[in-house]
Amino acid sequence: MMKQTKISAAAALLTALASTNATGQTSNWTDAGGGFWNSGANWDAAIPLAPAQNAVLGLAATYTVDLDINANIGILNITNPMATLRIPLVRTLGLNGPTATNNGLITLNHNGSSSNSTLSINAPVSLGGTGEIWMRASSDNAQISGTGLLTNGASHAIRGVGQITAPMVNNGTVTADVGVSVSGADLDLFGAITNTGMLQAALNSQLDIRSITIDQTAGGELFSFDGGNINTVGGGNTIIGGTIDRAGTGEFNVGTSSNVTMTGVTNNGFIDVRLASTMNVAGTGHTNNGTIALNQSGSSSNSFMTYAASGNLDGTGEVQMRTGFDNSQLNTDVGMTITHAASH
Repeated sequence: MMKQTKISAAAALLTALASTNATGQTSNWTDAGGGFWNSGANWDAAIPLAPAQNAVLGLAATYTVDLDINANIGILNITNPMATLRIPLVRTLGLNGPTATNNGLITLNHNGSSSNSTLSINAPVSLGGTGEIWMRASSDNAQISGTGLLTNGASHAIRGVGQITAPMVNNGTVTADVGVSVSGADLDLFGAITNTGMLQAALNSQLDIRSITIDQTAGGELFSFDGGNINTVGGGNTIIGGTIDRAGTGEFNVGTSSNVTMTGVTNNGFIDVRLASTMNVAGTGHTNNGTIALNQSGSSSNSFMTYAASGNLDGTGEVQMRTGFDNSQLNTDVGMTITHAASH
């Protein structure tokens, strides 16, 4: 009888442990004055450092939490819109999901240091909330990385400079924005993106598309504000569906010596196909309600707009071939035909 009781108690303990591991330990921030993450006095449970631990910044006050240790947690919930979480130089916060909420502010490398500050997406994470992530230092010094898929919620914004290398579904806004930068003006996109929201370049800012596919089939937009530029860099860039648009002098640039393949894209803005670069048109053609300029710098290096398959060139806009001889070319692959619409 005693032996059976001990076995039952052990089984109950194992069941409790399994339940704890499945749901995760949740630690709530308790210091209204802010402070350091790696201080046990600031949490109502253990310091969240591991994937089975979740962190909540929900205490109602205005405060800043500084990540002073690398942490690789499960779920992060910033439910207090007045809370700021700073990930400084040489620190990494890993998220393992499956969800996260940010109603406040998360900053990456607020010092503008040349040492990296990283938000690492280590498993699929659906990031909701009404807050923002500010990436504040250029190159890889402020980065959102990892192999997990980040889903950016419809009301959530990512702004600034640096690098996003994690694959992403963007339902909200991602903006290259020098306005929140301490150093640099470029936000580099290295991970494949499914975009149903807005990918943007703000005033004096550069959003660089680096050899990736952006799928906008569900209705996303690439938008350049006045004085902002979206640029393709290198080869192998693909844009599927959606629109390209601008305000004022904003541009979408097929960068020097780069190429992009567009399938089912509508241009309502300004596309500058620069020297030694190619804009390939695939699918059934291209709708151009704006301007496509071929080699507007007047270079002796050729600029190409090439139809890989027979298709339409329609809309109400213009293709401007800006340089003579073969330096501005509107072409097709062998045996293909462009059908030029009456309104174009």
